[in-house]
Amino acid sequence: LSSLHERISAYPDLSSRLTFTDLDRFVRVCRHFKAEIQLNMKADRSCPPSRLPLYLHNFIRNVLGFDDMTMFQCWVALRDLVWLDGPSNLLHDEIASVHRHGDTMFYPPTFDCTRCSSPLRDVSRFPAVYYSRDSGARAAYSTSLHCKSCKIRYYHNYFVEDQVRCYYGDLPAVIHFEEHAFVEARLCELFTLLMLFAWCAASLVSGQNCSNIFNSALAEAPNCQPPLWPQTFALSSEQVWRAFFLNSLLRDSHERRQCLSMPDTGSHEARIRFAMEA
Repeated sequence: LSSLHERISAYPDLSSRLTFTDLDRFVRVCRHFKAEIQLNMKADRSCPPSRLPLYLHNFIRNVLGFDDMTMFQCWVALRDLVWLDGPSNLLHDEIASVHRHGDTMFYPPTFDCTRCSSPLRDVSRFPAVYYSRDSGARAAYSTSLHCKSCKIRYYHNYFVEDQVRCYYGDLPAVIHFEEHAFVEARLCELFTLLMLFAWCAASLVSGQNCSNIFNSALAEAPNCQPPLWPQTFALSSEQVWRAFFLNSLLRDSHERRQCLSMPDTGSHEARIRFAMEA
């Protein structure tokens, strides 16, 4: 509260119109989109830009219900606080508001090459679907960045070098299990428990049951899918198995303190089989 009060004291008109709760929400929502803001910066990414990109300004304005002048003043006054390291810690209703106004975004964990420390460029972005336990299926975008010097492309869970996919050492909360699909690790764990305790013995039926349960009970109404979205929101039994095996491989590698790797070419099944037999 002291940091907010100190930064807002130069804007008496702003402090009279907004509560500390409003200001705190602004900081946390902007911090949630820090990676997206950084993608638009060509200079030093360690300092906040003088203004938000127009599309982000409009998006955050709509999420928070602010007017344009309030948004401009809040950014100028609070941008240094937004740029501090730390989680955004969005509340449930704030997450719902973000989902109503836009899509989930996934980025590489670094904007600098881990080999040469050069800033990553050559942004590639494509639409995807994010399957989660609490929010069902959501429209998403996957962003990757490239280091031209080292010829490495960085994705949300892994980097690709010389046609080899190397996963980062941490245990991810969200798994990039297909080129255009992400799944929450908690949902994979739910599938594991369903397969473990379900009475059905046939493996194909277990995977099909998991997809049926998700599509019928966990996914929200079909109108959540944006018009003309290139991927279906329905989860298939094949996707259940791909998510299940990749989650298991990641957990096993993490427990053995190793980094999972597999070919970046070939089918999903061939890559998983290679990793299981390695």
